[in-house]
Amino acid sequence: MDNTQRFTGRAGVYAKARPGYAPQLIERLVAWADLSPASVVADIGAGTGIFSAQLAAAGSRVVAVEPNAEMRAQATARFDGASNVIMLGSTAEATGIRDASVDLVTAAQAFHWFDHEAFRAECLRILRGNARVALVWNMRVSEAPVNAACEQAFRKLCPRFRGFSGGVRTDDPAVAQFFRDTFETWRFANDLVYDREVFVARCLSGSYAPKAGDDGYETFVCAMQDIFDEFQQGGQLVVPNQTNAYIGTLR
Repeated sequence: MDNTQRFTGRAGVYAKARPGYAPQLIERLVAWADLSPASVVADIGAGTGIFSAQLAAAGSRVVAVEPNAEMRAQATARFDGASNVIMLGSTAEATGIRDASVDLVTAAQAFHWFDHEAFRAECLRILRGNARVALVWNMRVSEAPVNAACEQAFRKLCPRFRGFSGGVRTDDPAVAQFFRDTFETWRFANDLVYDREVFVARCLSGSYAPKAGDDGYETFVCAMQDIFDEFQQGGQLVVPNQTNAYIGTLR
């Protein structure tokens, strides 16, 4: 499958249920990259605009790049009236951004879908100065019982499931190769709290999950409802999670 189409048919549940990233990460990025209202951040694989919105709220100008039309439509609606966000319908490997015009490149929950070397070359083309890049994921704490239960269910019910966060590991060699082994790892607690409806929607937003009308859709929804019911307290479910960021310069 073309990776740019993996979330076709999922944009609504993605926008509804995908979480934001730890606020402490934004604070550190602003300081590390010396961002100001004049700075330009390119958020690549922006999806429905979750991370782009956090970057824009910190005050910088944001170019949000998202090739999937449905995801981009959700982001465009999110940024209606925002003066410091521009949406582009292009890819990570060919963004269409001008040469040497960007102060920071970010990719949140997206790098694993890219051609890594082509994306690296594109970063080097569009970045200026120190060529700063931040690769970001929300990663579930795998040993937490609720996450172990989800993983077991996903492996049973979703043939395309390869692990949380697209199978990215906390020490993923693809990240090290991208930065040529010179980078920092930042980790922030970012536990997620769901009600039953949003928890099920979050599970359905995975690229591997069945869509409405697919064989196994109802079975999957029932399994996710059962997991919520088993682990919830007072109608809410806390999912242990971290925001992990891999930070470095390409020059």
